[in-house]
Amino acid sequence: MDEPVDSLIKLIYEYLYGEVLSDELFENFPFSRVAEIAQGVRELSNLYTRQRTKLSPRLLNRSVLRKAYLGYFLPCNLVKVRRIFQEILAHPQGASHFAGRRRLLDIGCGPGTGLLGFLSLLADRTVLTESLECVALDSAGANLQDAEDLFRRYSSALKRSQDLTLRTCQAELSHSPSLNLDGKFDFVIFGNVLNELFRDRKDRIERRSELVAVLAQERLSTDGFLVLLEPALKETSRELLLLRDRLLDRTNLRVYAPCVHSLHCPAVAPENLSDWCHEDRFWVSPGPIRAIDDLIGIRKESLKYSYTVFNRLGLSVAEAALWQARNRGKVPAAGGSGGQVWRVVSELLEEKGKSSAFLCGAQGRARVTRLRKHGSETNRDFGSLERGQVVFAQALRMKDPLDWRVEAETLIEDWM
Repeated sequence: MDEPVDSLIKLIYEYLYGEVLSDELFENFPFSRVAEIAQGVRELSNLYTRQRTKLSPRLLNRSVLRKAYLGYFLPCNLVKVRRIFQEILAHPQGASHFAGRRRLLDIGCGPGTGLLGFLSLLADRTVLTESLECVALDSAGANLQDAEDLFRRYSSALKRSQDLTLRTCQAELSHSPSLNLDGKFDFVIFGNVLNELFRDRKDRIERRSELVAVLAQERLSTDGFLVLLEPALKETSRELLLLRDRLLDRTNLRVYAPCVHSLHCPAVAPENLSDWCHEDRFWVSPGPIRAIDDLIGIRKESLKYSYTVFNRLGLSVAEAALWQARNRGKVPAAGGSGGQVWRVVSELLEEKGKSSAFLCGAQGRARVTRLRKHGSETNRDFGSLERGQVVFAQALRMKDPLDWRVEAETLIEDWM
C-alpha cells in the first residue's frame, strides 16, 4: 500500500459521492457504486483505445462518464505523474528543484491530475516545497471546476491552504497565443492531452512540436522540467517519440527520463515502422479500483504509460541512478570504466537455457542475452531485471549492434 496515494484517492471518492468514507467502507466499496463506475469505465476505455475519433472534451459532461473518470482514470493517472516526479526527485539537483517557492503549469489539466500528483509528494514530507503556485489550463469548464474543488480539499487536508494556490484558465489548447499566462514555471506538464491536439491533421506531430517548443521557450524556467505524459497505445507512444526527436533537434531541451541519452529514439528510426516504447510499472491499487477491475475483467496490476521528461541543464536519470547506487553502496567495478548505462525496455524473457531482455542506451536498442551456464555473482542482477530499471553493464560482448551477450565475467548492476 502507498498511504499518501490511498488517502488522496479516498478523498477523491469522498468528493465524488459527497460523504465522508471510513477506511473500511473505502476499501470495501459498495457493489452498486462499483457497478456504476464500471459501466462508465467500459465506455471510456473503448473510446480511449478503439474509437479515438469520437473523443471530445464534452464527453465528461455525462454523469456516468464523469464518475468513471474521477473514480478510475484520475487515480491511475495521478499515480503515473507522481512516479515521474519521484524519478526527478531521485537526482540530487532534481530534488533541490522541488525546494523553496515553486510554480507549476498543468496544460490540459483535466480534473487536476498533475496538480494532485505533485501535492501527493507533500504528504510524504520528503519534498521541501515552501509554497506552490499552480496554473491549470483546460478547454472544459467542468474539468477546471473539479480541479479547483479537489485542489482546495487536498490542500486543506494537508493543512497547507495558505501556501498552495491555484488559478484556472479555460482555453483552447491548440492555440498558444490564446493562453493567458505570465512568468516562468519550474514544472510544465502536458498530461494525456497532446495526442488529442491536431488529431486529424497530417502534420500533427509538427504542429504539436511547435506548440510545445513555444511554450517551453516562453514559460519553462532555465532549470525547469517539462513533463510529457501520453497513453501507452502504439499510436500515441510512437507519436510522442517522434515529437521527442523533433524537440531535441529544434530546441535546447535535453532528455532527463526515461531515456539515458538524448539521441534519436531507435524505436522510431526510419527502418522501424511498428515499434514503440512504454512503461509498465507494478501498482497495488486500492479497494475500489480492484473491485472495478474485477467487474470489467481488467487486471490492473501495473500502470502502462508513455512519457518524456526534458530539462535544459543536461541532467539525466542515468546520473540519478548512479547517485542512488553510490548511496546504496552499489557502485560499478573500476569506477565504471568501459561500461555502459542502459534502460530496461522489456520484461525479462525466459527461454530454455537462457534469458533475455531488451535494453536501450547510447549504443542503441539491443536484445541482451545471458545463457544459463554464464550466470555468475557479477551478473546476478540480470536475473531480476524489470522494465524501467536503469542498469550498468561492463564487459558485455556484442555479436552485432542488435545482439549483445552477458558472459560469466560481465558485470550487471541494477542502479535504480
